[in-house]
Order: sequence, then C-alpha cells, then structure tokens
Amino acid sequence: SIKNVSFFQPVPKSNVQELLSKFDYLYFGFVESKIYDHGIAPNKLLDYLMSGKPILQSGKAPNNIVKDINAGECVESNSPENIHGALIKLMKYDQSRLTHIESNSIAYVKKNHDFKVLAKNFLSIIANSNWLMISKLNYHSNKNRAFRKKNFQFKQTMKILLFCLLL
Repeated sequence: SIKNVSFFQPVPKSNVQELLSKFDYLYFGFVESKIYDHGIAPNKLLDYLMSGKPILQSGKAPNNIVKDINAGECVESNSPENIHGALIKLMKYDQSRLTHIESNSIAYVKKNHDFKVLAKNFLSIIANSNWLMISKLNYHSNKNRAFRKKNFQFKQTMKILLFCLLL
C-alpha cells in the first residue's frame, strides 16, 4: 500500500498540461524491444516536454530526445536501481537547471513537432518525391500527359491541404 504513487483514469487531451503542471518530475518508461530499433515517437513524451518538467526516461532507443536536449535523466529499463538513482539525481537539480530544461523542452517541441512545421515537412517530402517520379519519365511523351495532369492536380491538392493545416 504505497501512498505516494497514484494511477489515473485516461485524461482528455485538453486537460493534460494542467495535470502535468501539478508534478515535479515525469516518468516515461518503455520495455526495450526490436520494435524501437528505428526510434520512438510517443505523443506522451511530447506532452511531457511541453510541460517543461524534468523527465526520467527508462528505455533504450536510437533517438533519445530526453538525452539529446538534456531534458532529464535516461537509464535502461531493466534496472530498478538505476531508475531510483536517476530519480535521486532529478531531485537534486537546482533552479537554474530546471529553468534550462523548461525552456529547451518547450522550444524543441515547437521547433520540431508543431503542426505547421510537420505539415510543411510532409508536403516538402511529398513534393520532392513526386518531382523525382516526373523527372524519371519522358515528360514530353503523349503516354505521360495523363500522368502530368494528375501530378498537377496532386500538387494543387497538397497546396490546399497545406493552406488548411496552416489556418
């Protein structure tokens, strides 16, 4: 019967930041698995970063955002002793370090995961890959006129999508 640990029912997305603001440290753990060999991109981690709170991450992945932006402590998931030690380190952070984590974490999410940024990146990838397809074809052949028309329509659709996302 542990009294300082709580488990919550699911929280609506609109209330997540308010709830996270009530905590001093946030824990993000996952079991090491082949599924993460190419990286992780959990929404929970982005919510944690937007809170500006120090994060204790247990789990190993090639892209370690917490480590890369110095937003807390990272340990392997199979060691309760290391998790405990990392929590003790977090508890010793001074105000300067906490302020640094807060500003870096929020700036990282805004720079790399804002919907406008993601939409522009997505459309850039689509546009570039579509351009490569066109350049491989004989652009002037009668056979490819229908493709060129579809390509133009596709690009117009992507521009409209970008406009809607940026509203």
